[in-house]
Amino acid sequence: MNQSVGNRRRQFRKIAATVLLAGSVVLLSIILACNIWIISATQREVFADIRSLPVNRDGLVLATGKRIEKGRVNQHFVRRVDAAAALYRAGKVQRLILSGDKAHDEPMELKRALLARGIPESALVLDNFGLRTLDSVVRARDVFQCGNLTIISERFHDFRALFLSRYYGINAVAYAPPDLPFRWMIRSTIRESLARVKAVLDLYILKTKPTVTVVIEMSSRFVQSTPPQPHSPGPRWHY
Repeated sequence: MNQSVGNRRRQFRKIAATVLLAGSVVLLSIILACNIWIISATQREVFADIRSLPVNRDGLVLATGKRIEKGRVNQHFVRRVDAAAALYRAGKVQRLILSGDKAHDEPMELKRALLARGIPESALVLDNFGLRTLDSVVRARDVFQCGNLTIISERFHDFRALFLSRYYGINAVAYAPPDLPFRWMIRSTIRESLARVKAVLDLYILKTKPTVTVVIEMSSRFVQSTPPQPHSPGPRWHY
């Protein structure tokens, strides 16, 4: 009888291992398929050379937290701010929409950083309700009246932002500054590979609607007098 029980346990473990393996293969296949679809559908609209980037009136800067663990400056934040400033100076955009979560002070942090780089306040517009990339893209179209748009983020993020833009009928291109060193890209690459799956689910399966589509706020002209809000221990990734 003990032998019979042992056999059943071994069979159960074998079946469980087979099911787990099959499930893992299916899951990895879905992740791979979504990533290939999004990248292949948008890679022609991602530009690494500012000189070849088309001119649009509006640039959408997708926020990320300024600080990471132990109060260090998030280099993804620096990369996006530098890219936005470079595009404005090159005449590739005339207006920069700074889109992020007001609760985390993201748009204002972008504004402070761009003012420090000499970009005039008249060229900066705050979008305090860009809670996710999907929200930022739809609000660019519906609130800020952007039919043509230049997305300003980083290459790993640009593909998904363009994919969302295309779905919502926005004629968009994206600028991709040079990638950060490998150690900065590991976590963001893994997160983004999963976020692309979520994007496909949101658009084609769940039919997810933007959180906020009609609110617009006027920002204070006296940015330096606005105290920054406390930061969380790590960056808030813009999904």
